[in-house]
Amino acid sequence: MTKTTSILSICLLSTLTFSCMNNGSKQQTTSNACHPDEKIIRTVSNQTGLLMKDQSTGKMSISVHTPGTIDEVSNYLICNPCADMPRNESQVTFSGNVRTSDIPANLGGMTNYELEMTSIKPAKK
Repeated sequence: MTKTTSILSICLLSTLTFSCMNNGSKQQTTSNACHPDEKIIRTVSNQTGLLMKDQSTGKMSISVHTPGTIDEVSNYLICNPCADMPRNESQVTFSGNVRTSDIPANLGGMTNYELEMTSIKPAKK
């Protein structure tokens, strides 16, 4: 094999390998980094919800059902989890800044948001 043929073969293999890795769908990240360049759309204060690990992203999230609706849920993906967070799958009271999320929700009626928490604690029963 000549040097030119070898280089062309490597380029072709690289192109095929990398083109198969991205099928055109939006890549989801498991990084907890917020998008600080995105505008804060609202601030939540003393909101109650269910702390859980989001199955599609691997991030910790807080799920809040909208009262008076059947299936409307706000899913707050936590951008800055803290070491002393309450246990998974527990009711929590939290506050923080909310931004839109580019990660699509995996259920109808659910909307994902990014949450930059300022506080979190177990909810009073």
